[in-house]
Amino acid sequence: FVRTMRQALESAHVSRELPGWIDLVFGCKQQGEPAVQALNVFYYCTYQIDLAAIEETRRAAILSQIQHFGQTPERLWKERPHPRRSTAATLNTTRLVPVLVALASKQLLE
Repeated sequence: FVRTMRQALESAHVSRELPGWIDLVFGCKQQGEPAVQALNVFYYCTYQIDLAAIEETRRAAILSQIQHFGQTPERLWKERPHPRRSTAATLNTTRLVPVLVALASKQLLE
């Protein structure tokens, strides 16, 4: 199982797409104009806000919203996109789709 999951995570597809996903969740496309262009905007309460600066009744409403819908993670990379993985670091793995199909078949048989 671990080998199969590692092959999937180390695949060319994930290596190619992961920096973009990181930019959307933790990086430069999480907020501001880049987020708008990437269609990656959320309700203002999901972002990091100073709850101590908000009046009590409004704070309770915001906390309720956070408890029900979650909160955007802290933004770690603000200035530039997350660097791409070097192709030399990619493992020699099988293609992603056959690996996932094999895994699904194996689980259905058990």
